[in-house]
Amino acid sequence: MPFVRYDSAMKLLRLLPVLLLASLGLVAACENEKSGGDNLLDVTPSSARLRRGGTVLLKASGGDDYVWELQDPTIGSLSSRSGSTVVYTALTCNSSDVSQRVFVYSGNVSATTNGTVSARQQGYATIVHVGTEL
Repeated sequence: MPFVRYDSAMKLLRLLPVLLLASLGLVAACENEKSGGDNLLDVTPSSARLRRGGTVLLKASGGDDYVWELQDPTIGSLSSRSGSTVVYTALTCNSSDVSQRVFVYSGNVSATTNGTVSARQQGYATIVHVGTEL
């Protein structure tokens, strides 16, 4: 049977609360990262698959005033650029699937002349244009 010295065991026992608190901190950090933290907006649904002419209602939450933007406005359109809900319409259909990100921003939204958007919070949904017609 291995022998553990009393002073070594006491040192380990003194470290136990520190290790426990550190592990709880790591779990909390993972939970915050998983839920997106304070700077990410929720977009529902987070993804959709559409054919040409198909639509999806997108809803943002977690912010105040919302501004919406398309990754590529040549393949899809939005019913509005502001508000908590917008309707996305797929305008094109290629021979293969094409992904489009629909971005939403909230809080001190500003745009530069080169098209860069700055905001306190942001989120997005991914829309896949299905590559075949019915």
